[in-house]
Amino acid sequence: MFDEERGDLFVARVAGNYVTRDILASLEFGVAVLNSPLIMVLGHTSCGAVSATIGALEKQAEFPGHINNIVTELMPAVRAAAAEAHQGTLLQAATIQNIKHNVQRLQEATPILSNAVQAGKVKVVGGLYHLETGQVELMA
Repeated sequence: MFDEERGDLFVARVAGNYVTRDILASLEFGVAVLNSPLIMVLGHTSCGAVSATIGALEKQAEFPGHINNIVTELMPAVRAAAAEAHQGTLLQAATIQNIKHNVQRLQEATPILSNAVQAGKVKVVGGLYHLETGQVELMA
């Protein structure tokens, strides 16, 4: 996707691309130890985790096992998107809201990431990967 070689990217993934303690610890390691200069929160179109969260909001759906943890974490972005007038679908708006929310969370994560952001050592950005085209749209 980014035309990089194996080992050029430090990748931490979780369904719904939200910040967990383990993801945060991994990203702190990437910044503090590996000197990674960029963190990208990368959501994608047609995200099943965001779609499930919309279903939970609209239909009071519940999911087995620990899947509800994902829904709980994504619900603030879905509620915010549902409350705003937006172009496109709620799924797209909520996906974008979730990306922006988690970019902000990482920028403010103390002490390592927030200090690195303030010192200009790392930049945190958001992107939306369009499955149908393979293109990444940068988010503000």
